[in-house]
Amino acid sequence: MEKAYRNIGYVFIFLLLFVVWSFYRTYFSQLPTTNTFAGIYHFHGVVLLGWLLLLIVQPFLIRYKQYRWHRMLGKLSYVLAPLIVISIFLVSKEKYNRLDTYVSVENNIGMIALNIPGMLYFGLLYALAMINRKKQACHMRYMIATALFVIGPAVGRALELYADVSFEHSVLYSVVVIELLTIVLIVFDLIKKAPYKPYLVTLVFLISFHVTWMFRLANWWQQIGGFIAEQFFI
Repeated sequence: MEKAYRNIGYVFIFLLLFVVWSFYRTYFSQLPTTNTFAGIYHFHGVVLLGWLLLLIVQPFLIRYKQYRWHRMLGKLSYVLAPLIVISIFLVSKEKYNRLDTYVSVENNIGMIALNIPGMLYFGLLYALAMINRKKQACHMRYMIATALFVIGPAVGRALELYADVSFEHSVLYSVVVIELLTIVLIVFDLIKKAPYKPYLVTLVFLISFHVTWMFRLANWWQQIGGFIAEQFFI
């Protein structure tokens, strides 16, 4: 493992704690006493927490040269990654149908821009990680990049709950935070003359997500989101 990434497992531990803190007030603290949440949210939470735990364990296995266990546990990703994609889709579908009676059709279609692009980009980053699994440096960076799309919602939730930022702006600011973090990773790799292209691909995905969210009420997204809703949500 590259020296600069030897402690990446500890970073993921921090990210896991951050995710729990971000969602504690609205989700974790309510688990023992409420049936408010649809089952899909529990499923979504479990698979995402499973992904973060996998990201925590795998770098430590590499660091301590437990390559056999790393490969064995890595096979769990073949199950977890598709389940995450499915869970994001089902959450988006549930939200669309729940909001149908509360918000305008345009705003409801606009909300699809929150989950479906992220679902697509997470799936693509994981696919690229698997395609490059024999190129350790690229594989590692693509796997790290998947975490950026996982923790993005946690950043947004923290801004909304603890900084009193509106929902729309919390989403926008969270994307900006992740974009800046990705730029830092690119610059770091450029300085170290390390493979930076996985982070560059990630930045392109993030910018695309950013643009989609900003223009979610524009005609082009209304047509795309409307097609998705009509074909898969209704």
